[in-house]
Amino acid sequence: MPETAPVTILLVEDDPGHARLIEKNLRRNEVTNEIVQLGDGQTAIDYLFSRGRYVDSQRPHRLMVLLDLNLPGLDGYQVLRRVKADPATQRIPVVVLTTTEDSREVDRCYELGCS
Repeated sequence: MPETAPVTILLVEDDPGHARLIEKNLRRNEVTNEIVQLGDGQTAIDYLFSRGRYVDSQRPHRLMVLLDLNLPGLDGYQVLRRVKADPATQRIPVVVLTTTEDSREVDRCYELGCS
């Protein structure tokens, strides 16, 4: 059986305190995967599509995204929409991080393709 590369976690969260808390809880639960933390939606898009400062970088082959909805500039909905609309990225699992209790917002995320 071939060995597979580990999954890299892309954490897209604009609040450094929240990002630290998320990473701390992942580590506490023995998640040892590499975590790449980015603070806004546009930078996440650049990373995922090898644009901007990531133009010479190759995105990890195995990736999952933890995505905050409330991001400055390009928000989480826009990031999710772009990721799921492109054949090169549409199969990347995206887990949305939100504190909302609004079922319409949750439904919208599922309609856009979150995991």
